Amino acid sequence: MPTAQPEVVTPGTDPRLRHEVEEFYARHFQAGDGGDPVAWAAGFAREGTFSSNARPEPVTGRQVIEAAVTRMFADRAARGDVHRHMLTQLTVEQRPDGLLLARAYVLVVSTRRGADDGGPTLLASTVCEDVLTREDGRLRILSRHVDRDDLPPAAR
Repeated sequence: MPTAQPEVVTPGTDPRLRHEVEEFYARHFQAGDGGDPVAWAAGFAREGTFSSNARPEPVTGRQVIEAAVTRMFADRAARGDVHRHMLTQLTVEQRPDGLLLARAYVLVVSTRRGADDGGPTLLASTVCEDVLTREDGRLRILSRHVDRDDLPPAAR
């Protein structure tokens, strides 16, 4: 009679915590892909930061981040572009101070509605590194750094 094999868990990895992080990212990226800047920016801590090798300076503060993505999402919608962020190879590590380090590959696929140019295209291949914290009882991004693979890595 076959017996169930126990789930192999990497030491220090709590499956419930990992599930919570995965749900956080699913909702966060779905909000952004759906064009909701308020919900997307709510994923950041009040003093959260966003930096990238594609941008000259980091953006700091949830309200400033929200304003930046509001313009970006509006421009995207005006062009008729639909984006899908595909998060893969996620790792989650808990630091002794309680913060979480999350690292993943994120592919951004773009499709222009009504275009007859062959469909979706790969817009960007990236590595996303987040430090997650709890604020108001919810996971939030304290800092995010995104490196696009087609650009030199940012000095950090």
